[in-house]
Amino acid sequence: SKVSVPPIFLALRTGSYSSRGEILQSLLKTRLNLGAISNRGVEWDSIRLIAVLAVFAFGACAYLLIDSTINARDDSIFKRIVQCTRIAVASVPSDLPASLSASARECASILRDESDAICSVSGSLVESSMVNMVVFDKTGTLTADTQQLISTVHPPSSEKEFFDGVPFETVSKVIFAGGHSLVSMSSKKGSKSDFVGDPLDASALSYSGWNYSPQDKSATPPEKPVKKEYPAKIWQIKSFPFNSDKKMSSAVVLIKKQDGKYRLWAVVKGSSDVMRRQFFQNDDPDQQLRHWYEDKIKTLGKSGYRSIALGTVDITYSKIAKMLFPAGLPDDHDTQDNALQGYIKIARGYAVRLIHRDDIEQTSSLCLNGFACFEAPMRA
Repeated sequence: SKVSVPPIFLALRTGSYSSRGEILQSLLKTRLNLGAISNRGVEWDSIRLIAVLAVFAFGACAYLLIDSTINARDDSIFKRIVQCTRIAVASVPSDLPASLSASARECASILRDESDAICSVSGSLVESSMVNMVVFDKTGTLTADTQQLISTVHPPSSEKEFFDGVPFETVSKVIFAGGHSLVSMSSKKGSKSDFVGDPLDASALSYSGWNYSPQDKSATPPEKPVKKEYPAKIWQIKSFPFNSDKKMSSAVVLIKKQDGKYRLWAVVKGSSDVMRRQFFQNDDPDQQLRHWYEDKIKTLGKSGYRSIALGTVDITYSKIAKMLFPAGLPDDHDTQDNALQGYIKIARGYAVRLIHRDDIEQTSSLCLNGFACFEAPMRA
């Protein structure tokens, strides 16, 4: 008969070197009850011993510091203080630190068993006794990891309601459909569920309702535009993903309007605090819009929303447009797909080599379009 031989394994390294591994090691130590070298009776005996030693130490220090007519001392006060310090140190039991550490470890074990709370550092229990307020990080802690775009907020009706003849509501959807850095993992046209990248970009694209084609990086509105000035199709020429240092993302977008005319827009999204400098200069006369901007940031923040500022600038006649389209933008005669795709392919090649994100994001002529309001649902 065959004799089964158990396999032999050699563990070269464990996984306790990570932060999660340290927590697991703490759990293991508390389960094994390592360091629990005292019980209730021993602790009371230690308290009595410490009290007796403290009384004797106090008496010895008083004898050294207080002069009397019977026992006059000639040594200096500094020498007496040094001697009192020695007495105070000697009165502390040598096993007191170990006993305190064992007590803290036992408290951590009880906290884990009764409250499902893990304390990986024993000293944090002592520090937590002085805490009277706890502030949690919003995203991913009390709320879900994903955020959803639920609405857009635009400047009041007393201000400009249109950009390049297009209402702000439509402009914001153009920003969402063209100003992202999403990559499709599916070969199916318009499959939004397979986009990977910034979750905020994915939520914004879904909110826009536009049909995005990852093959040619174009997008079309869900319905035919009602006016000739409205966009009928857009192409993403160049996108700059979100930069954590600049707190902004941007893109260059080619717009084809319903009347067949083409325009070139630069769209920018970013933190409301950072974008403030792009929208308003120190000598900006439009103080009413600036006050609305500041008040809206505070209102959205108090309501629990994460606000992303939206901006656009028409660069049809700028130097950027001349670099990307040396022969000029496409016109009504370039209606064939092959000719139009050739224009766009050349422009994208120029954009990679010649365009820097600062050329778009640091412009002083950026037009405020409004805010995108994101909400993170609470964890179940």
